Amino acid sequence: HDALPISAYAVGEFSFVATDSDAPEGQGIVMGAVANKAEGTADLMLLDAGTLETVAAIRLPQRIPAGFHGNWAPTATDGAC
Repeated sequence: HDALPISAYAVGEFSFVATDSDAPEGQGIVMGAVANKAEGTADLMLLDAGTLETVAAIRLPQRIPAGFHGNWAPTATDGAC
């Protein structure tokens, strides 16, 4: 990110994703959105769960709504649809 004040960013809830089903606890990535309020864009950030080093940053063409974190949509297999 460019050198903007911290208040220019909104950080969403990050989620842990294991590298695979047999991975030791904590081995994987954490991912979440970081919105740049000044530019109206967001980056999907993937960080190494052990070091918090950036693995990837994917620029999204628009900002993600603040209420998006923690939401999920049921699938037909849930029996909720």
